[in-house]
Amino acid sequence: CFVDRESYIDSADYFDGISQKVTVLIVQDRADAMTLKPGMKSIYKPFYILAAASALNNENFVINLNEHRESTIRFSAPKARVLIVDDNVINLKVAAGLMRPYAMQILTAESGSAAISMLRSKDIDLVFMDHMMPEMDGVETTRIIREMDGEYYKKLPIIALTANAVNGVRDMFIQSGFSDFMAKPIELSVLDRMLKTYLPTEYIQAPIENKRAAEKKRSESAASALSLFDCDKGLVYAGGDSQTYREILELFAEKSAEKNSYINELFEKEDWKNYVIEVHALKSSSKSIGADMLSELAKELELAGKAKNYRVIKEKNGALSDLYVRTSEAITEYLGKNTKEEPTAETDISALACIEYPKLKEHTEAMIAACGCFDSDEVKKNADELSAFSYNGIALKDAFAKAVSLADDFEYEAAADEIRSFMQQIGG
Repeated sequence: CFVDRESYIDSADYFDGISQKVTVLIVQDRADAMTLKPGMKSIYKPFYILAAASALNNENFVINLNEHRESTIRFSAPKARVLIVDDNVINLKVAAGLMRPYAMQILTAESGSAAISMLRSKDIDLVFMDHMMPEMDGVETTRIIREMDGEYYKKLPIIALTANAVNGVRDMFIQSGFSDFMAKPIELSVLDRMLKTYLPTEYIQAPIENKRAAEKKRSESAASALSLFDCDKGLVYAGGDSQTYREILELFAEKSAEKNSYINELFEKEDWKNYVIEVHALKSSSKSIGADMLSELAKELELAGKAKNYRVIKEKNGALSDLYVRTSEAITEYLGKNTKEEPTAETDISALACIEYPKLKEHTEAMIAACGCFDSDEVKKNADELSAFSYNGIALKDAFAKAVSLADDFEYEAAADEIRSFMQQIGG
């Protein structure tokens, strides 16, 4: 009997009972694998027929998910514009990192209202929408989108993202106007299938080699020694890309004090509705970095809040806050120990041609406009064209490097501000 992890949990007594007479094989995610009882076996996702055959023959079949990552990217879609909506910036970073190898144009929004504003351009092909968000959740946002004028909004594929993937949830999302749903943390095989199903067929083409994947960066193995978070698990959720994972860790640590303070503020106010939303987000983001202890405690308080069992929250919020701090400190310590300083090569000004101000202004205005359209490729294109020039003794390659990096990380407003700041400095 092959059974997925969630179905097993829902009917554990039944499957435990039949396991005395029938071989029960539980299909689960390696990064979130549960401990099995004697006599039961696991098959790890993605589900391969070879794994099933090996299990039936009492053989072990093990696949390295990080090595398999590259082989699962069997197509790219550079013309596709995909919008990811989530109020949690860490979840945005994780999802965008997983989607980068497909070479799509990735846009992000941190609220339902921001997503609705972006969709007025009618040039987005697919939306991944978080279910639980403050102020306007994914269900309400999707309802508003579906009620907007035009066939585009009725047919736009919108995929719900949820950390509560229980039986029957897909029907609920379909009835609420979504096209489909995807569980968090995102599984690579499911993402692959969703993209191929809902993107326009004419956008699908042969894979474009991913620079990061081609480099095959080694995992930062020292993190596995830390008890508060597991780099091996977090790296799987980051698509096997150690640089993306490091960026996620940095963001988690940077935001932790502010997030922790806000959770405690909601606790003091007994604002249980928003408290549940915040610990739900913490459950998801901490799971994504491999911080299972913090994720499980956040999950316990989320469920207690939903059940209106506020006694449990009052007993354990202090422990949650303390564990949040300790996890963040462990991440900061780890990042400090594993910082690799790379020498910055200074650009030889004498080798660069001088650019006239009107030409410089034309390119910078194009870059700022590209930021307004969430188009990082256009920002980089203009910056690349400027990199062969200098202006008043300043190498333009160095001047716009930070703006390009910000746009690449979907920080478009900050990128535009960086460009404007430079132009003000030179008197433009």
